[in-house]
Order: sequence, then structure tokens, then C-alpha cells
Amino acid sequence: RQLALKRGANVFMPNSTPKKYRKDYQLYPDKPCVDEGADDCSNCVLGRILSIGREIGKGPGHSIKRSG
Repeated sequence: RQLALKRGANVFMPNSTPKKYRKDYQLYPDKPCVDEGADDCSNCVLGRILSIGREIGKGPGHSIKRSG
């Protein structure tokens, strides 16, 4: 996740699925945060983003306006 943000990604999708259902929604092996609760996951996401010198935007997101 951090590498993706460093390489230009601008969206980070935290896992908000309730803990008791997370194992049922694993899209790939070794998915992180499967055994964590929502608060733990939120704190982890914040720490990961801040650790690479990025900040979390709180404003509205807008798509790129294309001309022509």
C-alpha cells in the first residue's frame, strides 16, 4: 500500500468490513488487517500514510476536467 502511494496512487481503501466477516471477504492471500477491528485498522491506515510523508485529504475529491 505504501509503495503504491509512493508510485503515484492517490486512493487508499481501508477495510471497514466488521471483523467477524473479514475472513469471508479475502480477495487475495495474506490480505493485511484481517484480524483487526475497525479502530485498529483506522489507526494503522493513518500510520502507514503518515510514515511515507503523505497526508490525508479531508476536502471533496474531484475528477480531472478534460477539455475537448
